[in-house]
Amino acid sequence: MLRTLLVSLGASSLVAVSWLRLEEPRADGRRLVLLLAIALAPALLPRTSWRLAASVPAFLLGASVAFDASPGDALDRGGTGLRGFYDVALPFDPAARPEMHGLVLLALFAFALAIGLAAGQRRAIAASAALVVGAAWPATLHPGEGALARGALILAGALALLFAVRPRPLARRGPALAAGGAVILVALLASSFPAVARDQIVAWESWDPYDRNDPRVAVDYVWDSSYEGFEFPDRPTKLFEIATSDGPAP
Repeated sequence: MLRTLLVSLGASSLVAVSWLRLEEPRADGRRLVLLLAIALAPALLPRTSWRLAASVPAFLLGASVAFDASPGDALDRGGTGLRGFYDVALPFDPAARPEMHGLVLLALFAFALAIGLAAGQRRAIAASAALVVGAAWPATLHPGEGALARGALILAGALALLFAVRPRPLARRGPALAAGGAVILVALLASSFPAVARDQIVAWESWDPYDRNDPRVAVDYVWDSSYEGFEFPDRPTKLFEIATSDGPAP
């Protein structure tokens, strides 16, 4: 149970740091600590049926805490926050965008819950997959600087989960650690080559499922204007004159 708590807490913290990079400035961390505690609590129960049963009220409670609202209102605010990710530049101000902030908290809570449940079941591959998806997803939304270092840290965390969550610990840990370090080093070297680190094939970040193709405001009338029907006099009419110390202005 202690090993489950420690590995789940470490992996969930990595996911939380990755999601909170989408915000600037950082919000108060007390709600984050409460969310991680709620997410990891079901993993500490002794039976599988108890864990699964406890995950449902834990998720509802986590959604309420994330959005600071009832579960019903949290669903509406989540939809508003999701639309905001297609209209607001990242990182965003959590105080100005509380719905987006709540969605960030809910996302990291959901991945922490998945990591805890998988670790409690000794499902090493599932726990590692939840870590990779949960930590890499926000990294693709806002890469920023140090992307390679964060990728190596995520890979190291996934390998650590594979090592720590196994039902039976490895008899020889030295070779396993050396192999994991070699994998991380090879991944870093491979990602630095232009042939590998090339532009993406599908630019999915530019997709906007909420784009309704609303008519745009045009300025064609400026160029297509017509003055037919107006009669202009042959002699100009003086409408305005400015007098200065040097005489009337031309």
